Amino acid sequence: MPNPFKRPANVDTILAPMAKIVAKLNAFAEKSRATADEKAVEANRLRDEADACRFEAARAERLSKKYGSLVTGD
Repeated sequence: MPNPFKRPANVDTILAPMAKIVAKLNAFAEKSRATADEKAVEANRLRDEADACRFEAARAERLSKKYGSLVTGD
């Protein structure tokens, strides 16, 4: 009876291409994570900028209510 724990000779020929594919997939995944991180940073920056614009708009609204046409030029 053959030893069931003995590694067949053709395993290396099967595993070598699979290892190359896994390495390529890992590289792609890492690149995708880096791109996603960059996109998240940009989204946070844009969100902060939008918040600042909303703050300024609310401030301008309060000032126009307080001072009327002096602020808006009407």
